[in-house]
Amino acid sequence: PLSGDQLVCLTNLEDTAGLISAAIGHPAAFNEVFNAGTDRYISYKGLISIIDSALGHETASKILSYDPKNFPEWDGKEDVAEFPFRKETFITSVNKAKDVLNWSPTRSLAKDVKGEVDEYLSSSKAKDTWSIKQLRYDFEIIASKDPSAL
Repeated sequence: PLSGDQLVCLTNLEDTAGLISAAIGHPAAFNEVFNAGTDRYISYKGLISIIDSALGHETASKILSYDPKNFPEWDGKEDVAEFPFRKETFITSVNKAKDVLNWSPTRSLAKDVKGEVDEYLSSSKAKDTWSIKQLRYDFEIIASKDPSAL
């Protein structure tokens, strides 16, 4: 959404499980709250760059920016899920877990994305075609009210 420069904190399930494991039975963890996350933040544009790299693209994908307010069906009033991306930067700090539990995230987003892309491309799913219904939300974004985005 918007410029795509907002930072997000994407967490691998293995890092989350590692944090939970570190907290179980740890005396300093009793009645405490810890953020499961990463200390490496990325923008939506940065994520697209990582995906491009994992796909072996030699040139960057064209990024179409949009404003979620152009899509009133995602106003939260209807039985429609909220728009799937945050408009603002959203990050968490894992410093408390590092200090109290001696835990740190270990996964690399770039390596994880590359592994997921490779697995997908080697599967039969990569050959599937998607129906118009399945791509409805993506088409609404592409058909944005901003003609310069096309």
